[in-house]
Amino acid sequence: MKKKILMSLALSLSFGLAVSGCNAVTENDKNQTESTAKNQVAEEASKETEEASEYDEEFTPETETVDKQSVEGQLTLISENFADCVLDNSYFGITTHFTVADLNRNGRLELIIHDCQGTALNSYTCVYEVNEDFDSLELMPLGDNSAKHTQKWLFGEVNDVDTIGDIMLLDSLDCYEKDGVYYYILKDSTSGGYDHKESDFYFYRFDGEFECAAYIGGFDFRIIPNEEGSSASYINLFGSYHELLSSDAEYEKNIEDVLSEYNYVSSCVLKWDFIPEEEEIEEKVKAAYEGYNPDADMDTIDFSSRVWLGDGEEYAIVLDEFNS
Repeated sequence: MKKKILMSLALSLSFGLAVSGCNAVTENDKNQTESTAKNQVAEEASKETEEASEYDEEFTPETETVDKQSVEGQLTLISENFADCVLDNSYFGITTHFTVADLNRNGRLELIIHDCQGTALNSYTCVYEVNEDFDSLELMPLGDNSAKHTQKWLFGEVNDVDTIGDIMLLDSLDCYEKDGVYYYILKDSTSGGYDHKESDFYFYRFDGEFECAAYIGGFDFRIIPNEEGSSASYINLFGSYHELLSSDAEYEKNIEDVLSEYNYVSSCVLKWDFIPEEEEIEEKVKAAYEGYNPDADMDTIDFSSRVWLGDGEEYAIVLDEFNS
């Protein structure tokens, strides 16, 4: 009997130890599972923190400034301010064109608005440039422009906005450089019909100011009827100091001498378009810039009086007499 009791106690003790060991394993597994879950939660939280940090970095003010300085950012700025720039100039109408370029090559784009009603005498131009903070457009002020000589009176203000009259902006402009400043050859051309034509050539700069920096040369041609019904014709050729020159050869030498003081860079091709409807502004502004090529390899200006005035019989006779 005593032996049976001892065996029963032994079995109970063994079972208790087994159950206790089982419970210990189960408790360990539970702790390990909880620990793994906590680690996974911590890892996920850390990952989310890193992603949030990267997201914040992408949208810091510094990155925003860089984006504003990009071509895309500047084109957006020009599009947003386009209507105000046009409305500021009450003279501009259905013949008005615009283009987008970087003529001074400083990385800040210009919106150029130009109206030409058949002759430079009735042409007006103003230039807006993206400001240094890349957050607005500033009207480029007119320079001294004393080189405009007799045409100086045509400079003025239209609706309190500086404009420059008496020049024609072409589809392409020859670009020169001197002392780190870029200059473009612009034509001042007037036509009074077949009996009066005049052309002058100037260097303009867009470096902080829209300025006529130098007179290159020019010419005019007139046919004057007399009382007998016939006509007298004459041509004048002008040098860089507005002096009268005596021959085509002297005129060509004058042009050569003036250009020799500057370094030819390239031809600049501009894409002009009419003022668009409001819903087309962004698209047209982008297209204008895409058509801008600052490094076209071609000469676009011909200073010859024959090119600008034509080779008509009347003019040919006058020119022959002039050079004889």
